[in-house]
Amino acid sequence: MFQDFNFVMEDDSWIHFEFQSTNEGIAGLRRFRNYEATTSHYYGVPVTTYVLFSGNIKKPVTELHEGVNTYQVVPIIMQDKNADKLLKELEYKNEHGLPITRQDLIQLILMPLMSGNSSQKDRILSAFSMTKDITSIDQEDLQRCEAVIYTMTEKFLDSKELKEVMEAMRMTKVGQMLFNDGFSQGISQGIEAEKLQNARSLIDILDENTIAERIVLPLETVRKLKEEYLNSK
Repeated sequence: MFQDFNFVMEDDSWIHFEFQSTNEGIAGLRRFRNYEATTSHYYGVPVTTYVLFSGNIKKPVTELHEGVNTYQVVPIIMQDKNADKLLKELEYKNEHGLPITRQDLIQLILMPLMSGNSSQKDRILSAFSMTKDITSIDQEDLQRCEAVIYTMTEKFLDSKELKEVMEAMRMTKVGQMLFNDGFSQGISQGIEAEKLQNARSLIDILDENTIAERIVLPLETVRKLKEEYLNSK
């Protein structure tokens, strides 16, 4: 029951995003339907699922007919977007001092799902490298961008590729909060306080399990921090 992303819209409805790098077909739709029904029942809200399909999925299944019901998702198919071409365009902007826009940032996040000749690992490495040089975007938005790319990293790469990307990610803001060597060695009160502060900084960016694992905190502690955050809003 781990969903990729949920967003609360201005009309209080929810939009649920899922990423698909392999074609699960009907099995995937059953899973998404379960997510929607559980979320809608628990929070009492309407939920619409958008599925972002990677470039290697040509004809995704988007409707499920069972009994008297028809369930469907809204597909976002990335095969008509070329990651290599986009990367060159963004590199040109960076090299010539042209501002990177929020629209550019969204495309940068979605590069691993696009078509192209470069590997997903190389795209992710390039995306992290580029976020370090962007100055035209608010830092909080950049951290969110890095967090989404990080989520894709764990979803799409094998353990060897993941290790290589993690090393590169240490240079980013989110990476510094997640992988500071002191986190895993921290015993003193000062370091524990730093871990808590970094966990608070990531509460609305990453899910509870990821924060607990990477910053080395009990899951219950992270849940309490999230509860404090929600109560303070």
